[in-house]
Amino acid sequence: MQAPIPDKTQVRSELVGTVVARWELVEKIGDGKNGAVYRARHVDTNDAAAVKVTREAVGEREVRGASMLGHPNIAKVLGLGRLPDGRHYIIMELMQGEGLDWALHRFGTMLPADAVRILYAVADALAAAHQRSLLHGNLRPSSVFLVRDGDGPFRVKLLDFGISPPEGAPVPSVDADLRALGVLGFLMLTGRKEVPAQLPRPIAPVLPLALEEMIVDLVEGASKLRPRTAADVLHRLEPLRPLPPPVPPELAATQIRPATAPLPKPPPRALPLKPIGAAAAVCLAGLIAWLAWPAAEAPDIVVDAPPAQTEPRPPPVAVQPDVQSEPPRPKPSAPPPKGPRPTPTAEQLDDRISRLDARLRKKSGDHSEAVHMLSKQRLRLAGSPDADERRDVQKQLDLWEQAYLSR
Repeated sequence: MQAPIPDKTQVRSELVGTVVARWELVEKIGDGKNGAVYRARHVDTNDAAAVKVTREAVGEREVRGASMLGHPNIAKVLGLGRLPDGRHYIIMELMQGEGLDWALHRFGTMLPADAVRILYAVADALAAAHQRSLLHGNLRPSSVFLVRDGDGPFRVKLLDFGISPPEGAPVPSVDADLRALGVLGFLMLTGRKEVPAQLPRPIAPVLPLALEEMIVDLVEGASKLRPRTAADVLHRLEPLRPLPPPVPPELAATQIRPATAPLPKPPPRALPLKPIGAAAAVCLAGLIAWLAWPAAEAPDIVVDAPPAQTEPRPPPVAVQPDVQSEPPRPKPSAPPPKGPRPTPTAEQLDDRISRLDARLRKKSGDHSEAVHMLSKQRLRLAGSPDADERRDVQKQLDLWEQAYLSR
């Protein structure tokens, strides 16, 4: 009969010095509802790792499958197994930072820009896992780790793939993972510990409307605009991502630009040869013969002799390079006929929104308001709008382009 699983106070210290799969547990570095995390040292290579010991069941397929994806936002797993008392352990890469649950405990809430970064990274990891039919099933703040490397921005790592959810939790599925993602966003932006039965509106002050609507759609299962895949979440988060900071003018000149291949030089052009006359041929032959005479037989040169009268030579004719004639300029096209504009399809409007968003990202400065207005028009296209609504979206995009891109 196996020994009972010890309580949390025993878990905190009892495994220090234990060796599992050639990894010695050196010290406890974390503790949570699922168990404890230890810093470990490999007895042969002296490498460092983190070992998580949990009381919950662990699905080997999900753990190994998620780690094999090689996704930058999924923690790398080095091994897993079970202790003699039945508890499971997972050996993973050692990272410097803190869990999202501890960050929320210290700060209360996350800034909207940081929340968008975390949601986008987790959604990207879920999209890669769902594509391989791998479910997380236990997404919560403690499953998200914020890696901090010095003073740079934090990186996001998703943990706890394959750990069984607690009793009463929904059966693992794509919809359950997406709703848990929405709950994660709600907790980050509101500072609450749990989601109420009826979401308040607005859920938090000074929050982009598009972000609030996406979180509400994820949490409320009856929403008609609820994303069905993690890729849909990425699509709705993309306009909310902050633009990269502009390069200072003093550093712009030092940026390394891609080298361009030099233009090939045109081949040398041979001048056209023209036939010489008979008199020129005789003069040329005489000059060659005079140069070939020996010095002793050379005739005396009369200095005062008048110069020989020769016919004046025509001036040299300059060889003109071939100049390609400039192609005729196209005549300006006639203005389009006046009349009502054709009603665009939802796909055409969505493509135009993508082009406008790309043009906006090339402009420096803060454009959060413009991004919000643009994403709001995109949301109107998600519900199969009729012709009147599509024409109104087209009109709003015209006004948007005039207001934000013609400055």
